[in-house]
Amino acid sequence: MRGFRPGKKENKLGMRASDTSEVIFNDCRVSQDNLLGSEGEGFTGSLKILDGGRNFDRRAGTGMAQGALEAATKYAKQRKQFGQAISEFQAVQFKLADMATQVEAARLLVIKRRGSRIKRTCASPANRVWRNCLPARLP
Repeated sequence: MRGFRPGKKENKLGMRASDTSEVIFNDCRVSQDNLLGSEGEGFTGSLKILDGGRNFDRRAGTGMAQGALEAATKYAKQRKQFGQAISEFQAVQFKLADMATQVEAARLLVIKRRGSRIKRTCASPANRVWRNCLPARLP
């Protein structure tokens, strides 16, 4: 289409299943037959699409946190120290309980979809859970 071109592809962390890039319009003309929605409503429509993507991000972050919690719990039950599984130590139990609380809070926020800081709140447990899991995996 004349006046339209894709821009630079973003180098994303994680979530690489779909490409993200700039969309550049320069004197772009769209015929009436090719309009999506009403004329002048493109920005509003774009924001609605972005909101749907953000909802996916919330769910993905919460799912990753749940997976990390499950991996950490499995590891804690398998890893032996001083003749017992490290899951028997109170400090490890506290850490796993804290992770489970964060995951459940994120899950409830996704279900209720409340608040403007929901994306950050749902992504934070995934980051904290993974950060807590990583030291256990290092040699």
